[in-house]
Parts: sequence; structure tokens; C-alpha cells
Amino acid sequence: MQLHNLTDPVWLVLGALATWRITSIILYERIFNSFRVLVEKRFTKDGLVGYFFSCFWCFSVWVGATVSLLIIFCPYLLVPFGLSAVSIFLQRSMECIDE
Repeated sequence: MQLHNLTDPVWLVLGALATWRITSIILYERIFNSFRVLVEKRFTKDGLVGYFFSCFWCFSVWVGATVSLLIIFCPYLLVPFGLSAVSIFLQRSMECIDE
């Protein structure tokens, strides 16, 4: 098994994009709606877990930590998330240009 280096710029950028995309999927996208409802029912937003799931910045720290481990041990799992993030940024840029 080849271990990858966190200081490699390619994996660093891909990791940042994947962190944003995974955080966004979990906190905002419909596919995780049932999970978010379950968390809201089980934990109040005033508690640590509830706050964690309502704060993009807080949640992204832990997603980033997980992504860091994936970069070291299995980086290719992150490629689809990084490419998806780039696609979203390009689409949003095109929408701004069209306006």
C-alpha cells in the first residue's frame, strides 16, 4: 500500500474541495435529509452534537480530519467529491456570467 503525503499540492487541493463537498452534502443536500432529521430529533441545537450538525465551519473541521486520513491511506476515494466540487464552482460561475 502506497501512503500519500499531505503536503503534495494536488492532494491538498483535492482534499480541500472534497472537504467542502462532503460537508455540503451532509449538511444541506436532500440525500442526507432523513439523517439530519434524525439528528435534530435526538439532539437539541443547543447541545454539542446538534450544534455540530448546524455549523458548516465546525462540521468541516471534522470532515477535513477524516479527509486527511483518506489522503494518506486511500486518496482515490476523494476524487469524485473533488471533481463534483469543481463542477459546482464552474456551474455557479457560468450562472454569474449569464446574469
